[in-house]
Amino acid sequence: MVRTLRDNWSVIAGAPWAFAIVAGLMSGLIWIVLKEFSKRQIEGLKHQIENLEARLKLRDDEIADYKRKLQGATPKEAGERIAELERQVLELQPKQRSLTQDQKACIGRHVAGNALPNDLLNIIYVGSSPESAIYAHDFKEALSLGGWSVEPDTVLFGSRVMNKGLTLAQASSDEHKTVSKILATALRKADVEFKEERNENLADVRLYIDMFH
Repeated sequence: MVRTLRDNWSVIAGAPWAFAIVAGLMSGLIWIVLKEFSKRQIEGLKHQIENLEARLKLRDDEIADYKRKLQGATPKEAGERIAELERQVLELQPKQRSLTQDQKACIGRHVAGNALPNDLLNIIYVGSSPESAIYAHDFKEALSLGGWSVEPDTVLFGSRVMNKGLTLAQASSDEHKTVSKILATALRKADVEFKEERNENLADVRLYIDMFH
């Protein structure tokens, strides 16, 4: 930036007010974009918190209801009802959105020794979802253990129609199939759940991390 100002100083000095106005407009535009991005992130987090609080309140109500119903039940009936309630509570808890060290090492081992063509794999995650960002960088770290260099890319405002979970998408070219097959094998070996998707419009293989909740 300093070099650019120095090289163009004669032009700037000849029209300082025009330069100041343009600089001010650009600064204002950048500020508006950053403010909107922060606002969307905060709104997304608030929505997640409110949704989880509502679900936990519902579960608390169900627990209280179960306690009332357990009065007069036989020990066996009580045990069965409690087991069912515990299962439902576990299902309600947010699933872990990260890879263990063992999973990272496993993925790294299974992609190692296979060259990754430049820019043929992208990791796409939702910018408004912190857990998606964590998961994306876990995959970056796992792939780097096998010699693959991939920078996660964020979808700021969820322009893609998202499905919860992990999706491996590819076109039908031989190059796409090779990379997708290697990565799919690595994910399966590491016990990572994912879906596969075909999209002929893609110019690369994409690992979509679609998690709003």
